[in-house]
Amino acid sequence: MSNNQYLSGYRYQSKDNIIRDNRKIYYYGFSTKNNTSFSVAFPDKDKRIALLVVSDNEDALKGKMVYVLNKNNQPDYQKYSRKYLK
Repeated sequence: MSNNQYLSGYRYQSKDNIIRDNRKIYYYGFSTKNNTSFSVAFPDKDKRIALLVVSDNEDALKGKMVYVLNKNNQPDYQKYSRKYLK
């Protein structure tokens, strides 16, 4: 299920979840005027980790990870990239 919203000429598309490796991953997607797609994904159930990904249009979690947030610890970018992105 998706919900398109527009703000200042940018299209924001919020989605409920995707299934990856038999688990739900919650994410929100948006794209810029030049059609660059981004995803903010919460790969774990507790949502303590957030990934900002420049994604391809086919899969929200395929692309280049540009930022990671972790509520509890300093993020290990390489570890998260290997673990969560395909």
